[in-house]
Amino acid sequence: MAATYDALLRLLCPHVLGRKSGRLRVFCYQFGGNSNSGLAVVSEGMGGWRCLAVDKLSQIELRADAWHTEPRSPRQTRIVSMPTLSPKTTRKKGSEAVAAATGAPE
Repeated sequence: MAATYDALLRLLCPHVLGRKSGRLRVFCYQFGGNSNSGLAVVSEGMGGWRCLAVDKLSQIELRADAWHTEPRSPRQTRIVSMPTLSPKTTRKKGSEAVAAATGAPE
């Protein structure tokens, strides 16, 4: 998906939707676009794990890009303390999955 976060375009593959400190967050792999902290060079090009506040995402666009990911460390796996959605918890896709997790209309 493509989205704007902190006024920067980000290309993201969302992995887990959940809550941290009561705030809805998405744990995702950023594989392109821009970042205030920069993107690491990885085997597929550029990328890095991000835990982003959902309410700060705007101009969200679902895209048909290839799926991007890399192994997570145990610390990264626990970044979202209360997972709402992950590949293990649902088979729904796109806006249907977000609507199910957040109670928002599709």
